[in-house]
Amino acid sequence: KNSISKDPNFSLSYYMIAVVSDTKEDYTQAVNYYEKFIQLKQKEGVEDEYSTYAKTRCKELKDYLSQK
Repeated sequence: KNSISKDPNFSLSYYMIAVVSDTKEDYTQAVNYYEKFIQLKQKEGVEDEYSTYAKTRCKELKDYLSQK
């Protein structure tokens, strides 16, 4: 989170926090960070394996959370 406070446009920081949150089963926080990561990557005009995974995982988590 320190890297975000120093550079809020550093997209990889959001991805890493999302993955850690996902691993800790804090799915709501993971979705929030995946979404921010996806937004920043779209602003950069970059589509890579990280953004592809983030989009897929974000959808899975939203579907899971909606069933709880």
